[in-house]
Amino acid sequence: MKNDYNRYNFWTEKHDGKLEYYMIVENKKVRVPRKVFLVCQNSYRKMLRDSENDKNLYNFADLSKAEKYQINKIAEEERINQWYRKYELNQALNKLNDQEQYIIQEIFFKGHSERELAEKMGLPEKTLNNHKHKILQKLRKIMAEN
Repeated sequence: MKNDYNRYNFWTEKHDGKLEYYMIVENKKVRVPRKVFLVCQNSYRKMLRDSENDKNLYNFADLSKAEKYQINKIAEEERINQWYRKYELNQALNKLNDQEQYIIQEIFFKGHSERELAEKMGLPEKTLNNHKHKILQKLRKIMAEN
């Protein structure tokens, strides 16, 4: 859909200390209310952004077989890398003691807040936060060694 406006169709003028809003409508300068001006101007800007975004998109059907193969190969490699990272993380998590595993699972996998978990474990929130940071450092060290 082609935009009905261009950047030269919008302007403001100051008369007696008040801003007046103008647009070109059917090749004529027309004074419009501020709300109409802003809606039309924002619509123009959105269409401009969308058309810029469309220039950067490619239709998969338009690609050659070699390009499609390369894209699929990259996607497959990314899936393998993601699986391997999950495997490494799981191996590192298994090296933690039960309490450390519990803290990590509750915060990162089950989505509980530190405040909730601290209450549940009967610990001050700051203590739990310190434990979490030490556990994360330990995980980083384990993963770096592998």
